[in-house]
Amino acid sequence: MSKLTVAILVTVPKPEHFDACTLCFDTLRTGFPTADITVYLNNHRVKLSLADPLVRRVEKCGAAIAAYPSLIHHAAWIRQQVEQTQGPLVILDADTIFWKSCEDWTFPVPTLLAGYYVPRMWNDFAKCISVPRLHTSLLCIPDPAALRRVIREAYLPAFEAHAEYCPCDPFMPATRFVNGLPFFWDSCANLYGMLASRRPLTYAFEPRNLECYDHLNSAAFYDVMLDRLTGDKEGFAYIHRFLTKTPERLRNLWPNVSAYYAERAASADRRLQAAGLLI
Repeated sequence: MSKLTVAILVTVPKPEHFDACTLCFDTLRTGFPTADITVYLNNHRVKLSLADPLVRRVEKCGAAIAAYPSLIHHAAWIRQQVEQTQGPLVILDADTIFWKSCEDWTFPVPTLLAGYYVPRMWNDFAKCISVPRLHTSLLCIPDPAALRRVIREAYLPAFEAHAEYCPCDPFMPATRFVNGLPFFWDSCANLYGMLASRRPLTYAFEPRNLECYDHLNSAAFYDVMLDRLTGDKEGFAYIHRFLTKTPERLRNLWPNVSAYYAERAASADRRLQAAGLLI
């Protein structure tokens, strides 16, 4: 059996966000004690002041380091990992923290995509309704080669003659309008939509998975998310600015995250009902 590959893209927009955007490294080997880990430094030539401390944190984990001299979009990077990896793959955000190993997780065969389920909801970041997906903060892809085949089979016109006139991108985010309303496909939401009707090709994390790690949402988009967030801005700011200094206090964030998504999902339903589009 092929060894597990873990891929992490690190983007640090400002020095004051360094702790949140590199949260994973102190506990990374708790979560993935034996995996082959590669950390990709995003736009590192521009952020030279951050490169040295970041490299030191990565090297401490025994992870390999790669670098992009210019900024790469997170979803384009995920596509690149799926296209290039042969064995089991985990896409991991750097704003995660681990309490137990995730390496022994098993999923129903033939699961091709596993992660934390995000429902259809009112999306504060996109300022419109977003469609369901599995969150890319920790996305398990047990068989990238099989996933590549399914992507091609799901919509053949995107790979045949004149494909440029009917493109289908499973990875990149997009906004489309339906009856005058915008709908947002976040990163890999289209991929989830391809697979979701054919269970068990997708698997939503259960409590046994979520007790192994937590995720600090939007570390690389902190300023924008804080500005656009409706609701508990103070709580969001407190978690990012202060709890990252005492990361043990971040344990069991998931009930709060799930409650937030549930409230936003209810908001989306109300908006769709008012527009006569609730299905």
